[in-house]
Amino acid sequence: MRWVFVAILFAGVGCYGQTQSAGAQANSTAANQSTSGGPKAEISGQVFDSATGQPLKKTWVTARVLEKSGRSGSTAVSDAQGHFLLKDLEAGRYTLAAQRNGYVNQTYGQKNAGEQGTTISLNAGQKLTDIVFRLIQGGVISGRIVDEDSEPLSRVQVQALQFRYMQGRRRLMPLGNAVSDDRGEYRIFGIRPGQVYIRATLRGSGMYAGPGDAVDPSAPSETTSYPPVFYPNVTDASQASALTVRGGDELRADFSMSPQRSYTVSGRIVGGAQGTSGRGAWLMLVKRGESEFAFGRGPNTSAREDNTFTFKQVLPGSYNLIAQQEDDKSSASGRIEVDVREGDIQGLVVSLSPKVDVTGHVIFDGGGSSAKPSSVQIALSPEDAQDFMRGAYAHAKEDGSFTLQASADERYRVGSYGAPPEMYLKSATAGRDDVLEKGFSPASSRSLDLVFATGAKLSGVISGADDKPDPGVTVVLVPEQRLSGTADRFRTVTTDQNGRYQVQGLRPGTYRVYAFEHIEPGAYEDEEWLKSFTAQAHTVRLSESAQETLDLKSIPVGTETQQ
Repeated sequence: MRWVFVAILFAGVGCYGQTQSAGAQANSTAANQSTSGGPKAEISGQVFDSATGQPLKKTWVTARVLEKSGRSGSTAVSDAQGHFLLKDLEAGRYTLAAQRNGYVNQTYGQKNAGEQGTTISLNAGQKLTDIVFRLIQGGVISGRIVDEDSEPLSRVQVQALQFRYMQGRRRLMPLGNAVSDDRGEYRIFGIRPGQVYIRATLRGSGMYAGPGDAVDPSAPSETTSYPPVFYPNVTDASQASALTVRGGDELRADFSMSPQRSYTVSGRIVGGAQGTSGRGAWLMLVKRGESEFAFGRGPNTSAREDNTFTFKQVLPGSYNLIAQQEDDKSSASGRIEVDVREGDIQGLVVSLSPKVDVTGHVIFDGGGSSAKPSSVQIALSPEDAQDFMRGAYAHAKEDGSFTLQASADERYRVGSYGAPPEMYLKSATAGRDDVLEKGFSPASSRSLDLVFATGAKLSGVISGADDKPDPGVTVVLVPEQRLSGTADRFRTVTTDQNGRYQVQGLRPGTYRVYAFEHIEPGAYEDEEWLKSFTAQAHTVRLSESAQETLDLKSIPVGTETQQ
């Protein structure tokens, strides 16, 4: 079965950059020339413990090229005095991050945990010195989990969660996890400071019913299940209490879990990819109405040889049953709504609709020596976020052509990645229609051509209340025309060490521009929150290929309360 996973790569893994020792000797003059003919740049500095002030050895410091989406750069390891040296850097804009075991990951210039940091701008041959990181020790939350008889529960999944913005709403997002051992004990470490919620989930073996399973349906373990519990021992998320975590804190959260009556959900698969009759389908139950929370996948199972399926130990609630079938050549998917109340659910029929081939081309309007269609990745995202399994992805070939498999009955937002930074997605044409306005559906067309063109550029300097350049400020551009058919609606960038910012590849049109001294990532997608800063916004109109300058004052913390 073929799946698409999103991998989180830590700075210490040298997949995208070269690792350097802080004490390494400088390269020869010939080797120290950039590919463009100019000398290469360097970044050096020191890492400290924020609480003790002591230098930190073995810290991985990574510089990643901003224009390449962080997929290229260099990594160094700090020495016994905390010194690090990053060499052989091309001129350009970078993000700089530090990571060490036992500490919270930090981006240079971060003003609060979880916020964006300061962009680093380097000229050819520049030696940027005195960069300082003060790392915060990660918090620890541990505890013990017992059942209704006060006996330890093992293999309980425990999550540390914090509220973060996603798709314009604050939702509880995982930031650490652990599994309880045979003593019922767990320990989550490296937790960043803030308000943290803890959730314990026991997914018993009965939740998965594989081919050939034969279990007495009257057995207690088959008719009861432990519902997820939030600290302090409440099943309703709205009643959960947060733990205040500070750097280096070690807190405790114990749980007592009690079983509830649970039920089975069963049925059969019909349809599917050609020649398969639904065999090999994978199914999952996703709780409806949990849009504020992101707790990972729900109960899952697979279809048997006779195309039947069974979920066991399903707690009462309203679910979306999502089915997916995929192999190397074709795929199919389906979804139905299921309401579990006070009884087993039987006889469900899930119809799998084969995905269809959508073909298209990536076209660069105006071309250019750096324009390579093969660098572009195309992503179709379902409008319903809970339909994430029905997304479609493709990588353009050398000639710009691509083929992806999408659900015929789904409506998608169009996204793209890897195009030259100076370009924007000008149009996405399906037949005669530009689908950036309303979204794309394979039911209307099986072709999708993407045209990229050189966009506008906006740059300037952000200054603070003291009229001095303000580094690490988040500049947000909100387009007046919202295209519901595209996955990219907002543009953000942070100011560099000199208070300068630059945003390129902008779609022509009118924008409201904000410069936030502090902002939680993603908060700008909350329309109501953004309205409170209307008075501080500046409007700018950009034409195609235009280069405009806009200097701004940063919006200080708490300004919204004065509106």
